Amino acid sequence: MDTSSEKAGGGNGRFVRNVEINSRVQDFDPFNPVIVAQILAQCPGMVSLARPFSSDGMNLAICKVRVSDGSLQSSHTQVIPHFPTLSALRRVDWWLPLTMPTRYPFSSPTEVFRDLLGDIIKHAPNLRYLTIGGPPDSYISSQHYPSSPILSLRNLTTLRLECDVRFDNGKLTPTTWQLPNLTHLIVGGSYSVAIPVIEACGSHLKVLEIIPKSSWITGTFVPAIFHDFLSRAPNLEEFNFPLDNFAGDNRPVPPVYPSSLRTIRLYLGNWSPDRLSEPTFDFLKVPHCLPMLKQLVFYNHGRWQKAFQKPTFLLVKQAFEERSCSVEFA
Repeated sequence: MDTSSEKAGGGNGRFVRNVEINSRVQDFDPFNPVIVAQILAQCPGMVSLARPFSSDGMNLAICKVRVSDGSLQSSHTQVIPHFPTLSALRRVDWWLPLTMPTRYPFSSPTEVFRDLLGDIIKHAPNLRYLTIGGPPDSYISSQHYPSSPILSLRNLTTLRLECDVRFDNGKLTPTTWQLPNLTHLIVGGSYSVAIPVIEACGSHLKVLEIIPKSSWITGTFVPAIFHDFLSRAPNLEEFNFPLDNFAGDNRPVPPVYPSSLRTIRLYLGNWSPDRLSEPTFDFLKVPHCLPMLKQLVFYNHGRWQKAFQKPTFLLVKQAFEERSCSVEFA
């Protein structure tokens, strides 16, 4: 901080654009992180804020900041007049901890939105991108909420749900999650968490991206979920999907692909291209079911290109190209 300037944000902090909060609590009180709020107040031009995940379990949740309520405590050094407004903040990437403070009895495992993250997003009116991540088996609890956690971000365009973040009551509604401008949903954790989000915001989603998982133990993407995702996003324009996390079953469900889709990106790791013959991928056999499709991208180009030397795949490629849909290998 530059104490030569009386006005907050008038010192060297005005040059700061990116801030990272250490995943290990060190020299501030996680139950009342006043000093963190004071630092943020000194960075009025901050564009991105991150709190990474610590796999060694040393990180703790950071609670809300105590602000003045007009009482005699207002002059106490551990109380600030108000939480700073973060007008320039556009992106927050926040990983939930393995453990929670235990000062308060019966506290839920992760009271997200009622912690420092809740303070931050509440005072970031121009936030565009929000990541909520966490370790395996972490979840956002609604135990202390009357119905569901409230998340109202009018300008948010991208929501990324990473790792196994999920809600214990499953009651996300347009009332509790007000994201009227959300167009891009990225899912990298428990796939089930995305279904209520799509139910609340699916009508205006344009891009749905599934992030490849590092281990099959954390879950697979079965045909029924595939169907649930796509059927609830009627205006989807782009769909990105990792085939390695897809698990077929005895009764695969052919999904209803939105006719508005313009781009499909498929990622292949150890998966065999031969499984594209399953009913879930019928759009490859009947290209006209996606009249707006203009781009079909296959990642891990070596294996795909080899597969597309086979007669069946060559016919698929030709059928798409005849409809002015490019088939690309990346």
